[in-house]
Amino acid sequence: MSINNIKVFQDSGKVDVRLVERFERQFGVVFPEQYKKFICEHNAAYLDNEYFDFFSPEQGVIDTTSICFLGFGSTEGLVVESEDIINNQNYDVYGCDNLITFGRNGGGDYICFDYRGSEKQGQPKVIFMRHDDYVDTNKMRTFEVSDNFDNFCNLLYEWEDE
Repeated sequence: MSINNIKVFQDSGKVDVRLVERFERQFGVVFPEQYKKFICEHNAAYLDNEYFDFFSPEQGVIDTTSICFLGFGSTEGLVVESEDIINNQNYDVYGCDNLITFGRNGGGDYICFDYRGSEKQGQPKVIFMRHDDYVDTNKMRTFEVSDNFDNFCNLLYEWEDE
């Protein structure tokens, strides 16, 4: 499944790419083109296929979580403040530098673009960061989910009751 095939349950409408580009300049990052295309069409999107799996090496298991995309434009009245991407970048002293949160799960954990050592700014890894689980450096624990945004989109699926 590509980003073009993602089923959106609800969103806040379209957003002007200039708001997205202003964020990129402010934080010194370049978003993946497919992400920019998607978020401009579906600002602050909730998905039908919102679940993805990731490997937890400490526990040696595959874990599952969900995502809702953060949006742009709370000051313009496009999204509520709690769903605005800018308001979700402060991790206090417990977050890692060079991570950009672009989504959250229902438990308040972060789904981020990882720009730490990223050679190609426009193709950062996607990581999951738990807000209440810390490593010995007093930083929030991170888990690699995918090597880029397109591959992350391929991991998304709809929960099916058995």
